[in-house]
Amino acid sequence: PRTYTELQYTKYNSGTREVINSKTYSSYEQKAEYIPPCGWQEELYEAAFSIKYPEFKKRMKMIWTDDTGGAVLDTATIEYSSYGNIATYWIFSYDNKNSAWFYEQINKSARTTSIQYAKFKSGTSYTPPEKKSQRIIPESNGEAIFRAVFPN
Repeated sequence: PRTYTELQYTKYNSGTREVINSKTYSSYEQKAEYIPPCGWQEELYEAAFSIKYPEFKKRMKMIWTDDTGGAVLDTATIEYSSYGNIATYWIFSYDNKNSAWFYEQINKSARTTSIQYAKFKSGTSYTPPEKKSQRIIPESNGEAIFRAVFPN
């Protein structure tokens, strides 16, 4: 998956544009962060590498939605293992209070899924220390994702 690393951070006073705080990092000091789809990092990536993706609406597939929230799969990010048994993808999940992009992995034969990385609306990110797999429950939202990623 695509990643970025912050090498310099500068905070300005919005009124005077005076530098309040600035820090420069070496590339080995900072952990690479995954680039979630449809954010400013992806726009920079596409501009830097001249990549043209399909229109946003065409690549997004609604998995579920109700009064409490929903989830949308970015079909342009699905990558399958060489045997086609394991897939990784980005999915956007939201509810009345939170929203986040999740980078997930799904195993077709084991019928399990695991979160590899999460980027929340607040800007915080999360990499699980142990990427534990969870069984996909029949007739659940997980099953809907499974069918979208592995349609056969």
